This record gives sequence, structure tokens and C-alpha cells, in this order.
Amino acid sequence: MLIIKLFQIVMLSLLVGCTSLFYQPDRFMYVPPEKLNLEYQQIRFDSLDGVPLLGWYFPVKKEKPKTFIIFFHGNAQNITSHYLNLHWIPKEGHEFFIFDYRGYGLSGIVPALYGNGERQIKANRSGVYKDSIAALEKGYELFKKSGAKKLVIYGQSLGGAIAQRALEDFKHMNEVDLVVLDSTFNSYQKIAFDKLWGVWLFKPLSPLAYILVSDEYRSTKFLKNNKTRLLVIHGDKDFVVPYKFGTEIFAMATQENKEFWSIKDGVHTDVFARHEDIYKKKFLELLDSL
Repeated sequence: MLIIKLFQIVMLSLLVGCTSLFYQPDRFMYVPPEKLNLEYQQIRFDSLDGVPLLGWYFPVKKEKPKTFIIFFHGNAQNITSHYLNLHWIPKEGHEFFIFDYRGYGLSGIVPALYGNGERQIKANRSGVYKDSIAALEKGYELFKKSGAKKLVIYGQSLGGAIAQRALEDFKHMNEVDLVVLDSTFNSYQKIAFDKLWGVWLFKPLSPLAYILVSDEYRSTKFLKNNKTRLLVIHGDKDFVVPYKFGTEIFAMATQENKEFWSIKDGVHTDVFARHEDIYKKKFLELLDSL
């Protein structure tokens, strides 16, 4: 009984300081683009509050790009692993820009408060919101310079929840041709409740998710007011962000021009990594149809 109580106390403390539940960054270099012979540019820019951020821009080598994609990645690691989701797409004529939120990779690094050296500002809901707005603006700037005809926003896992909220305040939203929400959710409270409810030891604590986890930066307007074309992707075997969260997002979306890809035997964010490249071809066809 004592062990159970200790586990519950640990989980309660995590909920109170819930940053670690949603943000799990590191600074490890996973796969350098040079290893895949990919051309890219490092893009340095500032968040709305001046925090320095880093992104990678993958251009099309020869002709003008057909599409420009701004990619919001998930909760762990950093861009050196997440860019692999779309690393195959520049050779098909589509460019993309991916960025790290503060606390991830080389984003958020500032001088130390005292003495020499440096420190890294940690990710938090308010800061990540500021980062996402700044990244949309930087991505839009790159899009206009690229000469691409179409603009796509791709939010994956936690990045999908972040993108939904940021797009509510994106002043160029009327120029976005497609929004992709892949393996994501809409409410931080609901996903926290689901994670607690899924472990019998923590079920008694699950209602606390609605008290201790903030939904302040949950998107409340995007799915209801957005008329931009929408693609929702979710694997039916996703145990990280369960399938029901994808179907909920699709049901909440009010535009007529929406599509749901239910990935049979799909796990978390694997739409382009498995499935015999079926969805790579399907995605390229969708981009060409914009």
C-alpha cells in the first residue's frame, strides 16, 4: 500500500509541474542532413520575447518549389531527428522548414546569468506559443522568397496541438492552402487524463488532470472557425496519442473540405515511415491537387 501511495505522490508532483509531461527535449545530434546528402540552411531567428531559436530550411535544388511546408514537431528530441519525417520530400519538388522550440536542440541558448558560459531556457506553454508564432512568421517569409505556389502547415503529435493554437493568431492564415494534423490532440487536459486513466495505479488521480493541467493554450477557435483545407492523420494502433483523439479532431472541424486518413495498423507518427510508401504517394498527390 505504501508503494502505491508513493507512486501516486510522484505522479501528482509531475502533474503539478506538468512541463516534463509535455516537453522532453534534448540537444543530441541524431542524423546530420549531410549524412543523407541533403542540402539545407540553418535559420536563426528570435521568438516574440527575444529568445533565440534555430530552424532548418530544406530547399528544392533546381526549379521553383511547388509547395512550402512549415513543420511543427513533437514533444521529444529535436529537429535533428524530426526532420526525417519529411526528408524525402524536397526531391519531389516541395520545400520545408522545421524549427526547434526553446529548450530543444540549439534553441533557447542564452548567456549565463552569472559569469561566463551559457544556459538554455526551458520549454513552457507560454514560451512555446511565442516560439510558434515567430516560426510561422519566419516560415512565411521563407515561403514568399521561395516562389512556391502553395503553403502547408504540418503539425505532428504535440506539434499539432501547438500549431492549432498558433494558427488562431497567424495573420497570413488566409494564404494557407492545407493544414495537416498528424497523430495529435486538441486538449492537454484530456490527454493527461487519458494517460492517467490508462494505468490502474493512477486511475484514482485521473480527475486531477482537469485541475492541475492547464488548457490555457488549447486551441478553441481553430477547428470551429477554420475554413482551410484540412487533413487529419491517425494510426489505429497509436498508443501514444490514442486514435480517438484524431477522430475527435476530425469531428470538431467545421470546414467541408476535410479528409481523414485512418492508418490501418499505424502506430505513432509512422505514416511515412512504414506502410510500403503508400501514404508518401498519396500525400504527394494531395499536394499536387492544391
